[in-house]
Amino acid sequence: PPSMKSRVARATVWVVWARGVLQGISFISTLVLARLLNPEDFGLFALVAVWTGVIALVAELGLGDTIVQFRHLRPAELNACFWLITSLSILGYLILYAAAPAIATLFGSDALSDFLRVVALTVPLTGVRVVPESLLRKQVRLDRISQVEIAAVLPSIPIVIGLAGGGMVVCFVAALLARIPGVRVELVDLDAARADVASALGVGFAAPAD
Repeated sequence: PPSMKSRVARATVWVVWARGVLQGISFISTLVLARLLNPEDFGLFALVAVWTGVIALVAELGLGDTIVQFRHLRPAELNACFWLITSLSILGYLILYAAAPAIATLFGSDALSDFLRVVALTVPLTGVRVVPESLLRKQVRLDRISQVEIAAVLPSIPIVIGLAGGGMVVCFVAALLARIPGVRVELVDLDAARADVASALGVGFAAPAD
């Protein structure tokens, strides 16, 4: 039908354009972060990405592809998929939270424990998006998915760079994280003057060499 052809053409244009934009943004932000972070920091991120990625994949159970492939699904079935994935994602986060100290000990990095506990919060968020995104893919609304991806990436760039540079953003986030039970927050910055700011926020301070 013409409507389907038009939808596919629109989706193709958006996907190609969005992928180009996202790759360009990723490349530029990586260059900026490479100037701000040590190789050890990238190593920590890679380790955390592996653990969170595996847990998110297990929690998804392949139900996203199942929703796309099945032609007719009742609302009750979609709700069951949503709550099952969400529950497993939350359970996965709790497991990672509890296992974070042991994982940090295994890899010989004290900083890995707190980093994993914070970044693992993306696991439940990823679980929540599986069903809505799968429904959009089923309807060939890839243009909407691309728009959401761009809208999600653009605001994250200054936040990530701010976190790496120890600016106002990182100070605000550090103050919030310090109030989570069991999380030890430490502000790492080359500028020794940040120690007074860290003290005022109630968090630790260390230079990169420490």
